[in-house]
Amino acid sequence: MSGVDVSRVDVSGLDRYRSKRDFDRTSEPRPKRGRRSAGLPRFVVQKHDASRLHYDFRLEHDGVLKSWAVTRGPSLDPADKRLAVETEDHPLDYAGFEGTIPADAYGGGTVMVWDEGTWEMADGKDAADGLAAGSLSFVLHGERLKGRWHLERMKPEKGRPPQWLLIKVDDEEARRTGRAVTERFTRSVVTRRTLAEIARSADPDPDAGKDRKNGAPDQAGKDRRRNAERPAERAAKSSPAVPRFVAPALCRSRKSVPRGKGWLAEVKYDGYRMILRAAEGRVALLTRTGKDWTDRFPAIADEAGRLAERGVMLDGEVVVFDDAGRSDFGALQRSLRDGADGAVYVAFDALFVDGEDLREEPIETRKQRLTALVEGLGRIRYGDHVADKQEALFAHAEALGLEGIIAKKAGSPYRSGRHDGWVKVRAVREAPFVVGAYTVGENGGLGALVVGAHAGDRLVPCGRVGTGFSASDAKRLLAALRERATRRSPFAQKLTGRGNRFVRPDLVVDVAYLAMTDEGMLRHAVFVGESGVPAQEVSLPSDHPATETDRVAASPARRSAGRPDGAANKETPMATTVFDVPLSHPDKVLYPEQNVTKAALAAHYERHMALLLPHVAGRPLTLVRCPQGRAKACFYQRHPEGLPERMARDIGEDDGLAIVAEEPADIIELVQRGVLEIHVRGARVDRPERPDRLVFDLDPGEGVAFAAVRDAAFVLRERLADMDLAAFVKTTGGKGLHVMVPIERRVEWAEAKAWTRWVAAGLAGDFPDRYLINMSKAKRKGRIFIDYLRNDLKASAVAPYSTRAREGAPFAGPLTWEALEKLETPAPFHVGDTLTQDSWKDVGAVRQRLRGKDVKTAVNAS
Repeated sequence: MSGVDVSRVDVSGLDRYRSKRDFDRTSEPRPKRGRRSAGLPRFVVQKHDASRLHYDFRLEHDGVLKSWAVTRGPSLDPADKRLAVETEDHPLDYAGFEGTIPADAYGGGTVMVWDEGTWEMADGKDAADGLAAGSLSFVLHGERLKGRWHLERMKPEKGRPPQWLLIKVDDEEARRTGRAVTERFTRSVVTRRTLAEIARSADPDPDAGKDRKNGAPDQAGKDRRRNAERPAERAAKSSPAVPRFVAPALCRSRKSVPRGKGWLAEVKYDGYRMILRAAEGRVALLTRTGKDWTDRFPAIADEAGRLAERGVMLDGEVVVFDDAGRSDFGALQRSLRDGADGAVYVAFDALFVDGEDLREEPIETRKQRLTALVEGLGRIRYGDHVADKQEALFAHAEALGLEGIIAKKAGSPYRSGRHDGWVKVRAVREAPFVVGAYTVGENGGLGALVVGAHAGDRLVPCGRVGTGFSASDAKRLLAALRERATRRSPFAQKLTGRGNRFVRPDLVVDVAYLAMTDEGMLRHAVFVGESGVPAQEVSLPSDHPATETDRVAASPARRSAGRPDGAANKETPMATTVFDVPLSHPDKVLYPEQNVTKAALAAHYERHMALLLPHVAGRPLTLVRCPQGRAKACFYQRHPEGLPERMARDIGEDDGLAIVAEEPADIIELVQRGVLEIHVRGARVDRPERPDRLVFDLDPGEGVAFAAVRDAAFVLRERLADMDLAAFVKTTGGKGLHVMVPIERRVEWAEAKAWTRWVAAGLAGDFPDRYLINMSKAKRKGRIFIDYLRNDLKASAVAPYSTRAREGAPFAGPLTWEALEKLETPAPFHVGDTLTQDSWKDVGAVRQRLRGKDVKTAVNAS
């Protein structure tokens, strides 16, 4: 283990481990004092062929490996709730153990390192608190297990060890179909051996090699025992020991450039952050969360193949450079979309070279090794730096229109995660813009300014400015805008988005922003103040794409999308453009059973856009993408890779940007990319830690009629009414119903989740024959699972009017409670049906909060 601090760990927690083993007979590591990892803690999954085959799931915490025996092994399907029996803590050295335990010893059988990597708590919570409370939400960065997971302790049973449920959370790493992950991967991640091969290589006789005169092991026996004990160490000596993934170092944002000496400064590249691993004859390009994107950049991967036998891991950015040598994120996205593969990898740090772990070396040493390593490579370039000239580099970046700089402390080691050793300073542009419209926020105050600039005598829209106002700024601007109200848009092309209120275009404001998108929209725009520049003199800034190409023509008229049935599609021309978004292959069939095409799906959202958008806009999204249709491979996506840049939003999460839709065009862009399900979080992007919508998912078990689910919704409604809370209901496109409670944003997610669990547990306690909050499918038969787990920081629920990737092309539909009384089937709405009124239209007018005494009771109960 490398990159550790020198703090020693108390091993009193290993007494149970020690008491169960005879270390003169077993080759397992002895319980010795360990060292905590300096970066993210490790996890390991060991496949254990003992009296019964199982998988040992272990998380490094407080200097030991917290351990659970998972009988059937982990599953990537969120519907599978795998039993995990808590076992004794293991020493940290056990993470590398692979070998055979004597058959008559405790745990006798063969052990394989099936997966390994690092882990971190989700949402920044404390692991000790989660373990004590019996509810642990965490993110795995492994080779086979990735994404967010949950461990939930079950009710204790006398005479039995603590039992937990290991659950994969619904995210982009979840998999509902295909072979189980334990069936797909049957070899060690360390030595690439099967269980049988590990068993054959181990010494079958625990007494073999002993000196027959005194019973002590002879040297040959010691060698055989060492080989059987630590194949991972043996593999490390024969090939470069490079881990499968290391979480990258992240920057803290600063508004000003750090002064003085002791800093190395680099240009901030505008691309995709990637860890490049080249070892054991293979190459992998891994995103900051460990997702494998190697196949997206084959030219870079081919070039990196020259390093694959050396044992290398680099940190860098995949970019596309424009003619002026500037990284262009829009060009990178176009390159990905068109398959042009014009990207290069700019490497700015070396974590491993020739198998040597460099993370504890000073940054200057790492860069020196990196320079020599990439010399002569075309697609892999060295990311250069300047020492003690960060202010000059920042001024240069501003002059060239670059995004900014990264400053790194001289002499610093490499540390995963966000820290003060690396800081980023963005180069902000500032220009005057004409206000042509505005929106109003939920509280009736100023929402955003819609601004533009002149191209000749035409006013071209340049996007929205929704931040930077003080309370007095917003009040003064709103009064000025109301005086300028007009019914006619002053812009030369149609605006997208909702709630635009047009004004006379003679108010000018100064706006700070980072860059312009390919569509000519401002990125990260911030209000600076009112400007003294006359409106007629405000022209497009030099970085606006309309200065090079004609983008001010009026929007093309939208043609009607075809109906979902095959006959209608043949008779009606399919739309090629919906809400100004071109649809490639509009006749591609996404739902083969109903012959629903991409154009028909776009038409569904076009018909329901005014109803859908208020429930989706401004909320982080999780998507289910099925590029080849619902019958082919689908995957979850929570980050905006491959989506328009305007849909990427930094909401302060360490694992990447969020996907946010604001306009009708955004929804159609999702259709264009094969999105069949849109899931929304219960909080908005401006305050993601404070929910404004809580969801109870009523999920019927086997043998439960829909009438019982419908009754459960009314029972839950009455329980909520007793707390003075109004509730809303919708179908999900599946077997169950969602009951949603709008609340004021006064509590954080931990309190909200505890409250929903308390409510659900109350119902399950009052009606145990009908309801339960235990996720076990075996116990759910004949009862309804009240799922409260959708109420968490990164959890989500299907959006109203969103389709589902299921046979029949169903979509989720809000209902009135009166309509629910008459509903006979759980999924009555399908693509082709049209809902003309939003049964949730009054949600925004509800003002209610969770009672403090209830929240306190719920938190104490959890």
